[in-house]
Amino acid sequence: MKISDKYRVSTPKLCDFMVGDQYIFEIGGANKTSKQIKGLPNSYVAADEIR
Repeated sequence: MKISDKYRVSTPKLCDFMVGDQYIFEIGGANKTSKQIKGLPNSYVAADEIR
């Protein structure tokens, strides 16, 4: 099952994607910060290559 099977997934301008019109995700590498989504409720950074 995919997230989009159960929830609406959108790509608004303020973030990389939003799930269910409620959860905000910003995607990036190890240097990605939460600056872009600062102050937004239910917002998360998904970063890879974290050491």
